[in-house]
Amino acid sequence: MRQDVEITCRSEIDPSGILKNARAENRFHLLRSPRRVILVHGFNTGEGTAFLNFKKFREQAQTVQEKFEEDMFGFTWLGDEKPFIRWHRYFKKNTKNAEKCAEPFARFLDQNLSYRKNNYEIILIAHSLGCYLVLETMRQLVNRNSDHCHRIKVFFMAAAFPEDLLETGRTHNFALSQADTRLQFYSSSDTILKRLFQAGHFWFVEPAAGLNGMPMNEVWTTPPIEARHFKHDHYWEDREGLVCANIAKAAGYRGVAKPLPFGRAEIEERNFGLTDWFRERVIGWC
Repeated sequence: MRQDVEITCRSEIDPSGILKNARAENRFHLLRSPRRVILVHGFNTGEGTAFLNFKKFREQAQTVQEKFEEDMFGFTWLGDEKPFIRWHRYFKKNTKNAEKCAEPFARFLDQNLSYRKNNYEIILIAHSLGCYLVLETMRQLVNRNSDHCHRIKVFFMAAAFPEDLLETGRTHNFALSQADTRLQFYSSSDTILKRLFQAGHFWFVEPAAGLNGMPMNEVWTTPPIEARHFKHDHYWEDREGLVCANIAKAAGYRGVAKPLPFGRAEIEERNFGLTDWFRERVIGWC
């Protein structure tokens, strides 16, 4: 496997290829721990950017609970494939890739859970379009082995999928409800989800689940947490470790102090340059 790649379904040979089975480095299989924490990046994120985001999140996790960080692995998928000509279909193209990558990821989780003891569990922490990949993975895993879904805990950050996917009676709602723990972090200050998510779908979809949190939806085992004043990429940069602390505590790690409430003081205002402005306002880096 490529250096720094821990779990992936990306082909090493074909830049736009997707592996039939996701692969993991040896440490994932050899680690003596009853838990695996898997980070899943979002849209328009290449492997290099994904590694940097995972590193930032791990640094915060280490300050919250060392074992939580030790159990962490990053999963990279094809969420940055550029259409040859039709750039306006960039988001839609990678939404389809999320659906395609869910199949090898679901197969990987199913196989991994099959040869582990019943106290073994997997914690999925996904961001942006990666939340849709995880949602689709759960849908496929239910069809493979619904019992395995009960050994998975799911955490969404700035979920970039339409709210109506989680309506009562929908397939994705049922699949997600099979997970042991379901919690999402959302922010009404997320300009990417507020201004660009529906535009990426040509306004044919409901608002993104990660914008208003869907707090009344019964699919959540813990009420959604509003990450007040968080922008789209703040979840990885979470300098105060608020997201990490809430996840570690909800995931069952011991010795985690009661997380502080979210507020403006926890987020350091960034001085945006031209590149950052273009990313935030025009392209919508998710």
